[in-house]
Amino acid sequence: MNDAGVSCPGLTLGVAQEHVYVDSLAPTGGDGTLACPLRLLSTALALPAPGSGVLLRTVHLKGQSSGRLYSEPGPFVVPRNVLVTSEYPGSTALASWVVLSANGVCATGLRCAVRIQARAILQAVTVTPLTGSPAAGVVMDVGNISEPPRLTNSVVTGASASGIVALGYASVVDSTSSNNAGHGLECTSTASAYVSLSGTGLAGLRNRFTSNQRSGLFLSGNVSLNGTWVELTQNGEYGGFFDVGTNGVSLSGVIVSGNRRDGLYAQNGDLSVTPFSGGGGSTINTNGGSGIRVGSGDPLVTFNARLRLNALVGSRTIHSISTNDGGGIDVLGPLGFDGGANSVQSTTFTNNRGFGLRVSPGSTTPIRMQLWQDDFSRNGSVGFVFKRVTAANDELVIIGDTIFGLTDGGSTNRVAALCLDNASGAPWTLAAESNFWSVPCPLPLTDAGFQAPVTSCDQPPATYREVLYTGPAAPISSVTMCR
Repeated sequence: MNDAGVSCPGLTLGVAQEHVYVDSLAPTGGDGTLACPLRLLSTALALPAPGSGVLLRTVHLKGQSSGRLYSEPGPFVVPRNVLVTSEYPGSTALASWVVLSANGVCATGLRCAVRIQARAILQAVTVTPLTGSPAAGVVMDVGNISEPPRLTNSVVTGASASGIVALGYASVVDSTSSNNAGHGLECTSTASAYVSLSGTGLAGLRNRFTSNQRSGLFLSGNVSLNGTWVELTQNGEYGGFFDVGTNGVSLSGVIVSGNRRDGLYAQNGDLSVTPFSGGGGSTINTNGGSGIRVGSGDPLVTFNARLRLNALVGSRTIHSISTNDGGGIDVLGPLGFDGGANSVQSTTFTNNRGFGLRVSPGSTTPIRMQLWQDDFSRNGSVGFVFKRVTAANDELVIIGDTIFGLTDGGSTNRVAALCLDNASGAPWTLAAESNFWSVPCPLPLTDAGFQAPVTSCDQPPATYREVLYTGPAAPISSVTMCR
């Protein structure tokens, strides 16, 4: 019997699907049943661990439209095979209805409001740490590929450290991490770690990492990431920073805008941006640095950096990279892995300051680049810049259907469509065919009306030229450049 005189039926545990109810305004003395809910979430989480026959224990938190606060010293630790959710009979399961607030030691040197253990789920709640020592919002345990901790349909905000800290394998679905003093999501691991960001893309649902004082995503070490329908906006540093060695970062359906530095910076690792299965591409715009930066240019810092903007066969302008202050895409290298090529497919570059795409090796390591069905016709200075440091840096393949100049009289790049900066001075061959230019076709690269030699791509001629090149030897096209 609780303090209101209600006879409590007694909580049943040990069945395949257990249900425990918590209502912070309920009378004391409850047993966790719907008739007599518990008052404290910590009491529900401290129940004996689910037995081997229990598939899932669901802890239901009573909320309200104005937000019901569950505040305890904490942290709240969600154990294995337990789901904590705002879904409650008679209430709507929305993150705004339940607020979890705590601050305590989650791991060595790490404080947080909520810790989610392997095979545990936190669903449809808002998490914000109590004031005090700097604390993350949510810490996600190590887990494994089949039993990661899960955060779904939730909001993490107001943390005095990073919003979400993933210690290993972790899954985040349709959640928001915003207005935190650290990163939106941070994963730094020397052991194997894998982060999955799954967005549905329906009714605007996606994972959002926005308005954090540092980066939206920060991955460092032996970490891989796969993200669909991800938004990285208005963060104080990068939209996403990736220093993941030989691992890969794969993003699809991503929006990256308004970040103070680069939108995406792959210092080390394989960065792949692909269309969503339904054909939707990515938008990367209005960032304070480059839209995408690949490598640092310093072989002491970068040893494996590669970019692949992929698209569907026959598609055009799937990805949009525009109005970035540091240029559209800046590929610095060095390139590691198997020597495979960087590729940029079906991408439109517009109104980026300086250049749409620049390949500028910071060392003598070759950088291979393939272009296919891109549009470089409308940027601040030069659409595409390719710099050759040594005789080995000549691996440029323009596969075809790429727009360098407009024949309809529309706006175009102020200086040139393409600048080939041959700093090595060695002869080279450019493989290119079937592309669009504003000058008549076909023309050889040596035609004076088609190109002009310059001292460097930073010192263009007074009048617009479709192609510029530097050095004593002009590149020779292996096939016709034009359609």
